Amino acid sequence: MFTFIELETCKSTNEEAWRHAPATTPILISARNQTKGKGRMGKTWVDSSPDNIKISILIPQSPQDLLQLPMEVGKLTCEALLETAKELKMSANFSLLTIKPPNDLLYAGKKLAGILCESKMLGERCLGVVIGLGLNIVNAPAIPEVKTACLKEDVFSGYNIDLNAFKSIFIKMWGHKMSWVMSNT
Repeated sequence: MFTFIELETCKSTNEEAWRHAPATTPILISARNQTKGKGRMGKTWVDSSPDNIKISILIPQSPQDLLQLPMEVGKLTCEALLETAKELKMSANFSLLTIKPPNDLLYAGKKLAGILCESKMLGERCLGVVIGLGLNIVNAPAIPEVKTACLKEDVFSGYNIDLNAFKSIFIKMWGHKMSWVMSNT
């Protein structure tokens, strides 16, 4: 289980998650808007659509293999997408869904989502790990030299996506799937 906090706006869901460290249980943060979203290596995650998913989860302890974490999170995110689609009775060509190491989910070679994993230490003590996810549902943001995709136009074209239902189901499934981190510490 995790604590769920939903915000209208924040600088970054990862930064907001770190504000709750140290914690004893996972804390999942969701925001409709981010003013300073984060990507790998200090890059900015740009997303102007409040309908896209921007979430982060604080896991109280660090997994043994931090290097494999982004790939594992990518696999679990794909599983959450498949299970959400199944629950909503939506189908797509999921064979086009791939992981581009270390932290991107692609659909037909176009960036559908980005993952950011961070850990912090306080002396010898790990404060935990924050796993952030930006998932393009309605809008594929323009990123220089990067082809982008979104669920509505590229994955589930032809479906009328119930945004509230999709986001609610996906966020719950994703949060529960992140519990593997807890069991692998």
